[in-house]
Amino acid sequence: MNTLKIIYNETWNDYANFSVFVKSGKFSGETNFCISACLLKEGIDALQKIYQSLNGSYVLNDYDSDDFISFEMQKHGQLLIRGQIGGSHNPQFLNFEMSEDQTYLAEIIQDLKGAFH
Repeated sequence: MNTLKIIYNETWNDYANFSVFVKSGKFSGETNFCISACLLKEGIDALQKIYQSLNGSYVLNDYDSDDFISFEMQKHGQLLIRGQIGGSHNPQFLNFEMSEDQTYLAEIIQDLKGAFH
């Protein structure tokens, strides 16, 4: 089973910090994502539009590295999630890809909204 879990940690100097855990096939990894509050709000809005229309894509980028998570809605409500965690500058990093149904995106949106509660 594939898993993407995003857990809000804290906000510091208008940057939200999240723990990101990925399990893709037999591989897994964990890292931190740092995202400006402004870009995070834009990202949440974009992901909500994708969820409502079942169309579109968005890339969530980490501020401190080349880590990213890409969300792309495909036909019939299938969500393609791709990304990289750990940063390519590290000796160990994880590139991943998973496919989930559209309801998974609602969970991701709620995880990201944790920064604003």
